[in-house]
Amino acid sequence: TTAWKKHKPACKARAANQVRVDMEKLQQEFEGGKVVGMPVDIAASMVNLKIGEGTETSKQETSDSKVSSSQFVVKVQISGDDNPLHGAVVYDQTKQTQIIIPKTMSEEYDKIHKAVETLGVAATGYGKGVKAYFIARYLDGGKIVMIDCGEPVTPPGW
Repeated sequence: TTAWKKHKPACKARAANQVRVDMEKLQQEFEGGKVVGMPVDIAASMVNLKIGEGTETSKQETSDSKVSSSQFVVKVQISGDDNPLHGAVVYDQTKQTQIIIPKTMSEEYDKIHKAVETLGVAATGYGKGVKAYFIARYLDGGKIVMIDCGEPVTPPGW
């Protein structure tokens, strides 16, 4: 339709800035020992996800008008070093969604790492961003966490 033809470029541009974290794939990365050098019991504890639509607290704590009722805010932190064990830490205010995207998930990790470095708050002595706040939402009954890292939201008070 004509409406879709007009909307399609904007939709494609937005999709290009989203990181789709498949929770099953993430679990396999840690449990399967793909994160080299990390003991399996510690790796298994790196994924903490309670299925839901975010929490009222994480929705209310931001004054950013970009956040809708089906979305929530996550903080993404990256390390300024090249240690292969340092992934991207992602969590909401309540820590009900708390994951680490390992470097072994290169497609997801590289995209979110670049977004934080270019759009995030810089660390002293590093010169690039090490943390940023983005809008996220659950898809497919919580099997997917979709993080929109094209534009950061105003840092909430947490």
